[in-house]
Amino acid sequence: DIRYCSTREFNKLRDSARLLDPFGGRNDLELGKIRFISPQIFQDDPLRLMRVFRMACCLRFEIDPQTFAAVSFDKELISRSAPERIREELLTLLEQPQSYPYIKLMDESGLFSTLFPEMDPNRTCALDYYPELGVWGHTLQGLKQLEWIFMNLEKEFSKDHEKIRSIVYDDFSGTNGHSQSALLKLGILFHDVGKASTAKMENGRLRFFLHDEVGARIAKVIAARLKMSQKGQEQLRGLVLYHMRPGGLAHASILTDRAQYRFFRDLGENAIPMLLVSLADRYSYLTDAQRGTSQDLHERVTKEMIRRHFQLISEQGPKRKKMINGDKIMKKFKLLPGPLIGKLLKEVDEAVAVGEITSQKQALLFCKKWLISQNVLNPSLNAGQPS
Repeated sequence: DIRYCSTREFNKLRDSARLLDPFGGRNDLELGKIRFISPQIFQDDPLRLMRVFRMACCLRFEIDPQTFAAVSFDKELISRSAPERIREELLTLLEQPQSYPYIKLMDESGLFSTLFPEMDPNRTCALDYYPELGVWGHTLQGLKQLEWIFMNLEKEFSKDHEKIRSIVYDDFSGTNGHSQSALLKLGILFHDVGKASTAKMENGRLRFFLHDEVGARIAKVIAARLKMSQKGQEQLRGLVLYHMRPGGLAHASILTDRAQYRFFRDLGENAIPMLLVSLADRYSYLTDAQRGTSQDLHERVTKEMIRRHFQLISEQGPKRKKMINGDKIMKKFKLLPGPLIGKLLKEVDEAVAVGEITSQKQALLFCKKWLISQNVLNPSLNAGQPS
């Protein structure tokens, strides 16, 4: 019984053992090939349909043509697999540095469409604007560009690449034990899922009004179907819902400190991931020569927002004491607790962040003016005059 062998005895047995290889596995390993051994294997466990692509991606192997054809033929069997198992195979695949070629192969087999039929209308949407596979072709290019960004973080963000790398690869919150890189790739895959249902010609232009909101609802349904955690569902929904916002900031006539503050305040820990997804989306429209040169306005503003964000964090150091709190506001202006106080505190925080308030006296004066503007205080009365 080899369980009770000494190390020396085991090594001797191993060296003298004859390799049993009835299915030619050693040859497949040497050739770097994923090959099925029986047409029945997908019937026995339909999740193997996904494992074909996940294993090929992890090992950087090719998929045997007959195996690929069998996946295409049996793709509908995937509906028998538990959603949690599908999610794990998909996220494991997406965590790999170069998942794009294998997602593309999965799509060509018809398996991706079987898993996510919500994407199918985008295949024939905007074919004049996106000649290759319409909106869906643009989406696949977005995934390719996001992976390019991940592989070139030091080049793209010379000062902050380690901080970004930590967010992308060291954060496992909300992703069922997988790194945020997988979630960001899901975000780019579904960022335009709402375009086909909102496409409309207006003044000779094809427009997609509210496709972000429609897409966010669809993405939330998909995330729930995959049994993602509640946090993961909300993160994916947010990446789709706000993917237009960085572009809007980039093309504003003036990018104010206040607008940047609100972006990071509203998106919180999803802000940097959102900017990376938005940059990948933009890169899908640029040529190889244009990409990464900061000549494009969207690219330049996105990178500047990321740089400025980390710079401010570095300058602020430990979390500063708040300039003013709700108790002092209520006491000074004789107000009762309620949503109004929370709203006012947010306004104060924003004014502090953009440098409009630098002292408690200025904070109290700001509060008074704001309360007057909300018809809470009578401007003709001296009550509540900051001293």
